[in-house]
Amino acid sequence: MARAAARAAGTAWDGHRRHCAACTNAARARNWAGLCYPGLVLHDELLAARAILDSNRRADAQPITGQGMLL
Repeated sequence: MARAAARAAGTAWDGHRRHCAACTNAARARNWAGLCYPGLVLHDELLAARAILDSNRRADAQPITGQGMLL
């Protein structure tokens, strides 16, 4: 679910960036303050989706609670 949300947010951000000159220039220069308002919202959604995906991946890598090393 988190992967799908991150993929959808990335697709929405890429689609907006292709058609918005201000966001294209700001993203190229990594000047995130230069994004237009819809671009800023989409970029924040992308960052939030990636953070959730990252936390899910870290949680999946941890052993199950109460389960020790099996040898």
